[in-house]
Amino acid sequence: MADQHNAEVATFAVRLTSLEDQFRTFMATVTAKLDHMARTNWPLIIGFLGVGWGFYTNMDQTKLSPLKERDQEIVVLIKEIQTEMKANVVPVWVHDIERKYRDAQVASISERAKIVEETMLQRIKRVEDMFGGAYSLRDALQSHDQRIERMERENWRATIEPGRKTN
Repeated sequence: MADQHNAEVATFAVRLTSLEDQFRTFMATVTAKLDHMARTNWPLIIGFLGVGWGFYTNMDQTKLSPLKERDQEIVVLIKEIQTEMKANVVPVWVHDIERKYRDAQVASISERAKIVEETMLQRIKRVEDMFGGAYSLRDALQSHDQRIERMERENWRATIEPGRKTN
């Protein structure tokens, strides 16, 4: 039984070696074919280029001349568009100057807004100091609003009735 088992193992090893050799031969053949196919086929490419050049040089001029005339019309149209663009398009440096001017305006406005905000806070603080003991801030602001409205009404009446004096 052991001899039969050893004989089967030896037969299997021979078959495995044979399969391995066949696989290596197959892979070498495939690799060689792939290498051959990966090469650029320059003679074929040069042949196609020659045939294309032959067709191009042997074409009838009557078929090419309308194309050339149309190309000239397109070139003239492009030149017209270029001249129009040169006349109407604003240069980049003008945009840069305008952008810098707008940036300066925005900076100035934000500085003025900060100053106004500080002034308003100072005014509110003064009103709080003036009326803090006697009135609440809400009452003081209502009092100021009433005074402003009364002054506006008097000024409006003075514009309607020129002889009337305002306080």
